[in-house]
Amino acid sequence: MTGAEKQAVLKAFEEEFSLSEPDASALLTSSVDLLGNGHDLRTALDKVLKPSIEQFSQAQAESALQLITRIADADGTRYAGQNQLITQVESAFARKLAPATKWD
Repeated sequence: MTGAEKQAVLKAFEEEFSLSEPDASALLTSSVDLLGNGHDLRTALDKVLKPSIEQFSQAQAESALQLITRIADADGTRYAGQNQLITQVESAFARKLAPATKWD
């Protein structure tokens, strides 16, 4: 994680979750402890999301995708791995992100 990405994550935690700077920092530390180097996130996203994906609302799925995209864009250039992760998240949340259809 680059310095710009770390700052973007901290800012997102503060803004999205109404956390103080120390609490945002503690959440980042906990997240890093849980995710480690991110290998499972990059290679088995479906396994990571499986326990909770059905509980996500459409708004939560949209918010998660926006946060991931915002962090990926923090340096001004996305890397191939970041694009791949965003595509995987979009795919995982496809049903949640699809507009609701109405019966006529």
